[in-house]
Amino acid sequence: DDYDDDDDDNSDTDEAEIHRRSNNANDANQTNKPKKHHSAEKLAQIHREEIAAFRRRMGIRLSDDNRHDASIPDPVWSFRDWKCPAWWGGGGGTGHAAGTAANADNDRTNAKAKAKITSDPAWQTFHQIHQTILSNIERGKWVEPTPIQMQALPSLMERRDVMGCAPTGSGKTGAFVLPALMSAKCPEHVFYGTKTPTPQ
Repeated sequence: DDYDDDDDDNSDTDEAEIHRRSNNANDANQTNKPKKHHSAEKLAQIHREEIAAFRRRMGIRLSDDNRHDASIPDPVWSFRDWKCPAWWGGGGGTGHAAGTAANADNDRTNAKAKAKITSDPAWQTFHQIHQTILSNIERGKWVEPTPIQMQALPSLMERRDVMGCAPTGSGKTGAFVLPALMSAKCPEHVFYGTKTPTPQ
């Protein structure tokens, strides 16, 4: 009798054990592989491809004139990813992938730069306003930004002109009002780039 119709679960257990060991071996191989150090040009290309893929997934389309413009800010994944723009004293960098694959030297440099930025009073003002807006967003039960908000928030905060087209109820008003509120609370000397506050 070549056919065994035992109902015991040993074969299932053995297969599960083999699968578990295989996964552990794969995990060990992944951790033992040396990290690749890409050139800055390669990292920039990877970043552009990730952002393009994210925009496609979210249905975010840029105009033909802007599709290949590298200065277009990255979309944000969440309201917490909304970064302080460079003109406000934030050093720039928007979106989820800013600096994701930096090497160790860049990490140390970035840490020093971040410490300098976060001690800046203009950045602290942005952070306080951002926290207030975030708490109101949470009270309003907004879970995450809609696609038009993902692209419009960082673009408007970089003081770019934006023409958005989206269906009714997709969050266009929020996409324009939130940056307007943020900019309205920006100190005048920061907004206009004068180094000291203007006398009242």
